[in-house]
Amino acid sequence: MLLGQTSKKAGSIAAILATLVTLAFCPAEAQGRRQITPRSSFSNTQQATGSTTLINSDVSITGTDLASGSSYLLMYSAAYGSSDASNVPEVVVSYGSTTIGAGADEGSASGTPEAMRIGSLCGYYVLTGDGVSALRIRYRTASGGTAYIKGKSLVAVPLDSLTLNSDYWYLQQNGDAAVVTTTSAFVDLITTSINIPEAGQYVVLMSAEGWTPTGSASQGEAFRSVVNSVTQKSTMAKEWEDNRGRRSFSYADLLTLSAGTNTFDIEVGTAQGTASKSFRRGRIVVIRASAFDQVVASGSDVTYSTTTAYPNWSNYLTRTYTPVESERVVVIANTLGWQTVDARSVLMRLRGSAPSDTSYFSDFVSDDAKDITVDRSMLSVFGTELVSSSRTYSLQVSGESTGPNNSFQYGDLIVWSMTLANATPVLAAIGPRSVNEGSNLSFGVSASDPDGTTPA
Repeated sequence: MLLGQTSKKAGSIAAILATLVTLAFCPAEAQGRRQITPRSSFSNTQQATGSTTLINSDVSITGTDLASGSSYLLMYSAAYGSSDASNVPEVVVSYGSTTIGAGADEGSASGTPEAMRIGSLCGYYVLTGDGVSALRIRYRTASGGTAYIKGKSLVAVPLDSLTLNSDYWYLQQNGDAAVVTTTSAFVDLITTSINIPEAGQYVVLMSAEGWTPTGSASQGEAFRSVVNSVTQKSTMAKEWEDNRGRRSFSYADLLTLSAGTNTFDIEVGTAQGTASKSFRRGRIVVIRASAFDQVVASGSDVTYSTTTAYPNWSNYLTRTYTPVESERVVVIANTLGWQTVDARSVLMRLRGSAPSDTSYFSDFVSDDAKDITVDRSMLSVFGTELVSSSRTYSLQVSGESTGPNNSFQYGDLIVWSMTLANATPVLAAIGPRSVNEGSNLSFGVSASDPDGTTPA
């Protein structure tokens, strides 16, 4: 009999061998599993400048940390503002000479610290490293006065251990020019259909930038994320403040998707007013959660209102994470927030288990969110750290003013293990074998394990 021919006996032998290899290479407690190390930089120090040209903040990732030809999922956020309503502060995320994200808005005559005022820059991007260029957050004042920046974060997750179009998918735009200009309620900025290989949970990330080039206080641009024709969470919107304003919109969630074709859309349009609204830098990233050891999340669709005002904070969401072994995690916190008082901001931050813990995240972002009927800002903060025991993360919220004016909804707290799931070992092809009937069949077998685990 030839092993490899279509026969019940040959199939049984191959199945038994594959089972033995799996048992040998995949013990109950896997050791030495593959782990990803994110590149990151954080600072909660408020910085200020009167420069009208972009200067470097204290947050950056060096070029040697972003290997040439390697792909990285970038998450970025920063809070910015100015102490005068006639000023326009600007914040830019750049990689070498390429601008990845940019935000600008009118300042305000009130608010301490000043970087609470009046905007936040946040988004996602898949970049290819060149081994030389630095990834930076930079800032300036676009029209005189002083610009402030605070709550700065960069997290770059290496993607080379994952397979494009099997473990992750993305579609993105870049460039300063408007991709869509519209007066309609909603039109597509960017859309894609993905053939999901298996039903399960997926991390879904979307972001974009928008502005009203010739606006007034009665104008506002809108953003929403749509998955399989269903609007996720809620419409986000920002009231016009200045023609030079550039606003960020972002969305993150852990969704259960069916196998087969799934559609993902970023829809943009006008929240109020008849002036044209412009949009750019639409990005959609989808990642298979089962490619990793754990991805857990806590979320709430219920409106949470608080009288808490800065510098005090209230816990909105918490999530306890228990690692299987010492490993890196990435934490994504985002929430929709709004105010009912003119010229006041809502704030959020991400914390670890205790204030005495030196590795907790104190970064926070803020956004002026008021005035128009559907004025809702999505605030996002990102963190990464090494954990070796159970850890509780908190999404905390606050406001610039006291009173029942600070409201939050559709919050999510995602904790994402950077340990890859234990991969199935691969049995090397055996090839045809022959033996006389009644004689023993003997041959050698070999297998490889993508995790590099050697059986004891």
